[in-house]
Amino acid sequence: MFRTTTWGNTCPTRIQHRHSIVVTGLFESMEAKQSKKSKKNKKKAQPEVDQSEEKRMIEEESDQKEVVEESPQPEGKKKKNKKKKSKQKAAVGTFKDAYNLRENMTDEQIAILDQFKSIMEKEDLTPKEREWCSEMCLCRYLRARDYDIEKSHPMLMNTLKWRREVKPRSITAEDVKIELQNEGKMYRNGKDKFGRPIIYMKPRFDNTGAEQKEVKVKYLVYLLEKAILSMDESKGVEKLALYIDWKDYSQLGGMSQMSISKEIAGILQDHYPERLGVAFMLNAPFMFKVFWKFISAFLAESTKQKVVMMGSDMEPLQETVDLDVLEEEFGGHSKFRYNFEEQWQKLDQEFPPEKD
Repeated sequence: MFRTTTWGNTCPTRIQHRHSIVVTGLFESMEAKQSKKSKKNKKKAQPEVDQSEEKRMIEEESDQKEVVEESPQPEGKKKKNKKKKSKQKAAVGTFKDAYNLRENMTDEQIAILDQFKSIMEKEDLTPKEREWCSEMCLCRYLRARDYDIEKSHPMLMNTLKWRREVKPRSITAEDVKIELQNEGKMYRNGKDKFGRPIIYMKPRFDNTGAEQKEVKVKYLVYLLEKAILSMDESKGVEKLALYIDWKDYSQLGGMSQMSISKEIAGILQDHYPERLGVAFMLNAPFMFKVFWKFISAFLAESTKQKVVMMGSDMEPLQETVDLDVLEEEFGGHSKFRYNFEEQWQKLDQEFPPEKD
């Protein structure tokens, strides 16, 4: 169901839950390396971004494997860093600063970020593109390439080129209407305990074939963009959660499906790096192992660690989301049912498409 690209960790907030289940994933992320202690005349360097995230999150009981999460920064720290943020903004120029970002970065990472900003300020970008290239955005591309500017810069420029061609925020519900006309194969519904928008995927309701690959990919991009617009960046939220329910689905082995999945995986890894918080694979059939072996070959190891394979026990999923938000079929209390007539234009009303 996807083409080739990277999702991954966050810049300041994330969580490690421990679960005795196999953890693997769908989107690439490169964890930033821990740097040396800062100099005496500087504030003591914080642990590297991903590690400081983890400290903000809840830790579950031992003897269980990790699931990457994120949580908002405490309110007290927002006020504390206001002056610091304005100074940084003045120093780097036209690019927008992100929430509390630098507080959780090492001196080395900050120096690399400032260098990246200087490079991007010299690029011929539109005002919207400059706004889109926030510190949060630049950090995602840096983390995706292990803070290697020589790799992060061309990756980001390739994304900007792709966005100019595809115009993802100009896609309308009408453009992808055929993908919406079903019983709910993919839709956004609610947020988890960490403020991450939840995207439900239920392949059993797929109503379009492999020949409709273009609109399938366009619909995924449409949904991702709406989910991203719903994130509260002022609280450090920049990831989403995927709940993929394979119940009653039996077409995993088809080469056409694998081709679509490979293409979508490519888009996610190349143009949406560091956007995945966690992906729960629910009710996966035996054939999924074959499918997973194929698609995981295109994913980074750190990305695979974001996917949680689950059987009938929904407890790991339920620990990350309020039961009032989680749908009933997964052990929650929400009675939400996807209805095309009620839902298909709702996202465009909430986040109007941009004009070309």
